[in-house]
Amino acid sequence: MPLIDRDEPRFAEASREMIERNNYIVPSFNNQLRLDKPPLTYWAQVASYRIFGESDFAARFPSAIAAALTAVLILVWGRRMGSEKLGWCAAIVFTLSLQTFVHAKAAVADMWLVLFMTLAHWAGFELIQRRTPNAQHSTPNSKKLNQTSNLKPQTSIWWLTFYISLALGFLAKGPIAWTPLLTVTVVIS
Repeated sequence: MPLIDRDEPRFAEASREMIERNNYIVPSFNNQLRLDKPPLTYWAQVASYRIFGESDFAARFPSAIAAALTAVLILVWGRRMGSEKLGWCAAIVFTLSLQTFVHAKAAVADMWLVLFMTLAHWAGFELIQRRTPNAQHSTPNSKKLNQTSNLKPQTSIWWLTFYISLALGFLAKGPIAWTPLLTVTVVIS
């Protein structure tokens, strides 16, 4: 199916022009600046064009990858929260929802936003669950850990994941990707 909607051709053409101009920082569309959207989707499409050549499939492929990664994240997060069945059910419901069906096959930035917001929400959930200091957990290394940090060892990994997800989400769609920050801030404060 050819590129449809008004955004698909714009994303695809802007990515093609990035390659043509050899300028991967400032996107353009029809030789005019296109500063409407952040660059992550363009970069993903450029990589796809390099692998598959310039085609409608190559323009849409990164969205399908983002949707698949989101489904895997939901599966793992669900398994971690409850059970194998919960993880699979959550991933299947996400995969079969109409909005996922539409945006996973479109050459737009939406699935990248969903991917990084899902990851940020998972990291935020883990941070909320791990608010207890190390002093309450006695392990052979706990005295060493208390000297450098009063957080559980994995907490810094979740903070790093949280902030990297916010940054990549911003590069995918803009400030809307920072909404998980509000949730975590309200709950932790």
